[in-house]
Amino acid sequence: MGTSCRTSPSARSLSIPPASLSNTTITYLIAGGVGVVSVALWAWLIAVPAFTAYQRWWQRIAAVVMSVYVLAAMVAMGGLIGAIFLWYYDEIG
Repeated sequence: MGTSCRTSPSARSLSIPPASLSNTTITYLIAGGVGVVSVALWAWLIAVPAFTAYQRWWQRIAAVVMSVYVLAAMVAMGGLIGAIFLWYYDEIG
């Protein structure tokens, strides 16, 4: 009924003031978060189904190793696309 929109003192003390973070730090935090989410999604959507699809341990290990190879190929393609973008960045705008 009479709720206010104020945050509690403990919630305010947990926030980081934006002025204390440089642009480089923000970029590193975002890149780290994206990396963690990407690896977690890879494990959930690719590695776990590949591991559970087989019965023998050597088959399971081989399936995970092959999925790591696919992950490395996707990372390399992303790096190549990023490098091409950076190479032609001045011509785009």
